[in-house]
Amino acid sequence: MDKLITIEDFEGYRNITRNLNDITKLDPHIREAQDFDLKPVIGAGLLYDFLTKVNEYRGALAADPEYVATADQQKYLDLLYGKDYQQDGYTIHFEGCRAFLVYASYARYLPEANLASTEYGLRYKKDEYSENIDKASRAELVAKAKEGARVYESDMIDFLNANLDSYPLFRSSCKCVHKKDYSAVKGNVRINAIGR
Repeated sequence: MDKLITIEDFEGYRNITRNLNDITKLDPHIREAQDFDLKPVIGAGLLYDFLTKVNEYRGALAADPEYVATADQQKYLDLLYGKDYQQDGYTIHFEGCRAFLVYASYARYLPEANLASTEYGLRYKKDEYSENIDKASRAELVAKAKEGARVYESDMIDFLNANLDSYPLFRSSCKCVHKKDYSAVKGNVRINAIGR
C-alpha cells in the first residue's frame, strides 16, 4: 500500500532527524498509522479512494509539473493537506489528515526509535556521546503524540461530517462517524455497543 505521508511531512509538526533511514525506521510506522489508526476512522472504502486519487495526482504531477488536479483529486488533496471550510456561519481551519498521520506515526515510532534488531535479539543503540531516554520520559512523549493524534482526528471527523456531500464514502464505508476512543491505551476498560 502506498503512503499518504513521508518523512518530509513531519517537518513543522515533529522533530525527526534527516539522517533517519525512513524506509527501514519510519515507513512501517506510517503504514501502521494508515492501516490501524486512519482506516478504522474513515473506512476502508474512503481510504482506498483517498490513496488512489492522491497517487494519481502525484504520478501526473511527476510527469508534468504544470499538471492541475482534477476536482476529484483536489478534494482528497484538501483532505490530506487541509483547507478552510464553513460550518454554522463560522470559518474553520482544518489542518488536514496529514497532521493526524504524523502524530499517529510518531506515537508508533517512539517506542522503537533507538532499537536495533541484531543476531542476539533487540538491542538499544547507544554510544559514548549520548544516553538513552528513560522509560517514563519515553512514555510521556508517546502519550503527548497520541494526544496530538486525538486532536487532529477529531478535527478530521468534524471536517468529513461537515462535507459529507464531497466524501460520501465516509458515510457509507465507515461505521464510526464519532470520535475514536483511546481509553484502552491508558489501561481503562472500554465498553462498546454491539455492532460498533
